[in-house]
Amino acid sequence: MLPPGTALEAIFGALDRFGKGYITDTDLWSFGQQFGGQTSFGSLCALVHEVQIRRPRDFNTLASRLSFRELGGLLLKMGTEEHEAMITASSDEEARSISYLLRNSQPCPGCGMRVQRDAECAGCPSVTCSMCGTSFRCFAVLGDVPRYTPPLSVSVQYHLYRLLDTAASAALELENTRKQLAALPIGDVLCTLSAVFTHMADGRLSMSVPDLRRALANYDIGISDQELGFLRSRYIKKGASEVTFAEFVRQLTPRTSSPGL
Repeated sequence: MLPPGTALEAIFGALDRFGKGYITDTDLWSFGQQFGGQTSFGSLCALVHEVQIRRPRDFNTLASRLSFRELGGLLLKMGTEEHEAMITASSDEEARSISYLLRNSQPCPGCGMRVQRDAECAGCPSVTCSMCGTSFRCFAVLGDVPRYTPPLSVSVQYHLYRLLDTAASAALELENTRKQLAALPIGDVLCTLSAVFTHMADGRLSMSVPDLRRALANYDIGISDQELGFLRSRYIKKGASEVTFAEFVRQLTPRTSSPGL
C-alpha cells in the first residue's frame, strides 16, 4: 500500500506524536482518527503485541510501545535488506543508520561494500571501490548538508492508515483465536500446546518445517510455499533450523491482559 521509496523515518515521525522516540497504541489510534478511522483501540493493542512477538525475544521491549526497529519489522517487506536490518539491529540508532545507508548508497558489484559518491564529483558517476578496486558507475551522491526527510503527504498518510487498519484487524483475529484455544475445555493451555507440539515433532524436542507441513496435511490443511515461509520466519529463530517448544508456546499463548477488547 505504501509507495516505493517512502522513508521509514518519515513514517515514524508521522506516528510518534510529540517526538517521544517511540510509538504507543494511543498514537496509532489518534493517527487513524484523522481519517475517520473505525479501528478499535483493542485491535491496535493487539497489533502492537503481534509485532513484538514476531520479533526475536527482547527483554527490553515495553508493552504498548513500538520502537523504530519494531515499526520497520511491521512495514518493510520480508526478505529485503531493510527488513533484515530492522530484525538484526541492536538499537534504534543502529537501525536508523543502516536504513539511511541502504537508502543513500549503492553496493559495490565486486564486494558488496556500500558506496556514496562525493558531491564535488557530481559530473562523473564513475567510482573505484576502496576495498576491492572494482570500478563502476555510482549515482548515490553524498552532499555536505545532511539530507532532509520530508514529511509524509496526506495521500501517503492515508495509505499508511489503511495498512495499519488491515494489520490491526488481522492481529485482533489472531488474538481472539488464541483466546478460543485457551478457553477449550481440555485442561491447561500449556499442557495442550505441549501435547500438540510433541505430536507434531514426533516426540522430539524441536520441530522442523517438514514436520509442520506434514501435520497440516494430516488435517487436510493446504498451505503454499509462501505461507510456509511466513510461518518459518515467525517461529524459527535466525540461524536455527527448527522450532523450539518455547517459541511455539510464545506465539500461541494469548496475552495475559487485553485492554479494550
